[in-house]
Amino acid sequence: MAKRLDYAGADGLVLFNRFYQPDINLETLDIQPHMLLNTS
Repeated sequence: MAKRLDYAGADGLVLFNRFYQPDINLETLDIQPHMLLNTS
C-alpha cells in the first residue's frame, strides 16, 4: 500500500500503533481526551 501511495504522489505516510478512543461527555457532548501513553 505504501508503494502505491508513493507512486500516486504522496509526500509522506503516518502510521499509528494505538487506537485513540476519547471519552465523550454525554451531557455537554464535549470530547475529553484521555491518553494513557505508557504503563508499567
